[in-house]
Amino acid sequence: MVITALAVVALAVAALVTGLPDRSTPPAPRPRAAAPIAPAATLTWQQVQGVYFPVSAVDGPTRAVGQRVAGFSDTDLGAALAAVHLVYRASAAPGPAVFGPTLREQVVGPAAADLGRAVQAEYEQARERSGLPEGAPLGEGRSSFVGYRVTALPEGNRSVRIVQRAPDENGVEQAYAFDVVLTRVDGDWKVVAPSTGTWNTAFSRLSDVPADVMLFEPASPDGGA
Repeated sequence: MVITALAVVALAVAALVTGLPDRSTPPAPRPRAAAPIAPAATLTWQQVQGVYFPVSAVDGPTRAVGQRVAGFSDTDLGAALAAVHLVYRASAAPGPAVFGPTLREQVVGPAAADLGRAVQAEYEQARERSGLPEGAPLGEGRSSFVGYRVTALPEGNRSVRIVQRAPDENGVEQAYAFDVVLTRVDGDWKVVAPSTGTWNTAFSRLSDVPADVMLFEPASPDGGA
């Protein structure tokens, strides 16, 4: 995922590329279960900008045009896959040709316009620091998606936590999570923009992968689990 300060998966929103910043006090370590929760489903993995993304022939994404994707099932796994794919594509990491239309068409809510401006500003800052040409993606990411947890909300909405591993600012692999709300619109999932108008507040550092997440199975080719 690519966050620049994110990479995000975009994360903060370019943590996929440069490693997530430490934006919260790590919680006290919690014991791991003796055995992990049953795998979420059998998936395949597709590499985008150096990061492997989980894909399901049934739960999505089932439609793709270039780097844009859509078509996620009205299930917990479909919501989780939508969160993984859409948050990345609505971050600075893939560049304006991808995040521009994704933000306009697949991100909703009162803070959507503020989020669009924040992502554009983050992209320009990161691009100038890296010396990249206008429109170029920010670079390859270094994140592995591990699993997810979904909570049902009123009116069929879902709260989704995606857990991933990524190097921190010192290059040491850490567990991170991002939390978003998804809503069903016209037969597909859309991400509700964080009320703060920035992806940064959606991401947090974890002491370890929580025992209550559904693991993506098989694990990412780069060792997500």
